[in-house]
Amino acid sequence: LIDTQGSEGAEFRRRIRDLVALTALPALWIGRRPSAIVDSVADTLLAMLDVDLVSVHVRSGEAVARTEAVRADPSVVGNRTSAEWLSLLHPLLDQNRPQGTTTLAIPGADLDLTAYVVPLGYRNVRGHIIIASRRSDIPTQIESTLCQVAANEAGIALQEADLTYRLQ
Repeated sequence: LIDTQGSEGAEFRRRIRDLVALTALPALWIGRRPSAIVDSVADTLLAMLDVDLVSVHVRSGEAVARTEAVRADPSVVGNRTSAEWLSLLHPLLDQNRPQGTTTLAIPGADLDLTAYVVPLGYRNVRGHIIIASRRSDIPTQIESTLCQVAANEAGIALQEADLTYRLQ
């Protein structure tokens, strides 16, 4: 049994709320463009997890349209543009890459981030969610679970959005 009192109990309750919030997001995404969904996933994970960077990369549809979002804590990783982050992260986006961690060296900074890559896929939608942190212990078990839930929920919502906006 889990003791739901004290600081561990508070952390457990917060993480359960995070999990419930992630599973409720698709209802908010109905009728939204794929770019809005990708932005929402990145914003939500950065707010939820104790990480310094979240990046969501999606390829969808037969035209292989690409939608990407990067959210980072500038106090930690500096003021890079999204385009600069995307160029640093693209080597991690091999579609055959298994889920797992790697080191991401940040040029021009005395900073290495531990990056965790989660494949995102559902039918016609393929991509990755990347979380990165100065911490070497990412992902924790709950961070891994929350990223996987986010990837699953986003994949389903993006498939629907892709079909909706392709047919219009």
